[in-house]
Amino acid sequence: MLIRYKTYRLIFQIFIGNSLLLLGIVGIYENFNTFLIYGCILAGLYFQINFIFESTSLYLTIENGLLIKNSILSPKMIALHEIIEVKKSRGRYILKTAKEKLYIRTTLINQESMEELDSYLGMINTKFYKKKTPSEEKPIGWLDILTSIVI
Repeated sequence: MLIRYKTYRLIFQIFIGNSLLLLGIVGIYENFNTFLIYGCILAGLYFQINFIFESTSLYLTIENGLLIKNSILSPKMIALHEIIEVKKSRGRYILKTAKEKLYIRTTLINQESMEELDSYLGMINTKFYKKKTPSEEKPIGWLDILTSIVI
């Protein structure tokens, strides 16, 4: 199964990368030789390289019993049979094994791919937990009672 990045994220990265690179080149052409101009060029190149990586690779790959989260420096892998717990909270999945955690940001995933990921993680025989809201975690104290009476 292949989980792709959102198209909006890719378009944003190429736009910002091109804008910063153009700003840096114009700054050098106009003889504004400051470290900020060179910083714009470096940031523009970073966004360009990140765009190329994310448009050619995938966010997640699930195959042969492995879940692989791709990144530029080092991909992270988890064997699906080692997953103990899957937590679904606002904007992310947390996959826990006995040794490590893997965070999957759902805001980066394409909608069609998100539906596939939801169904696949639903097939895994684990428990889904919903993160508690702060009002559920916090015990009620006397100050909370007084403020609720006043309001």
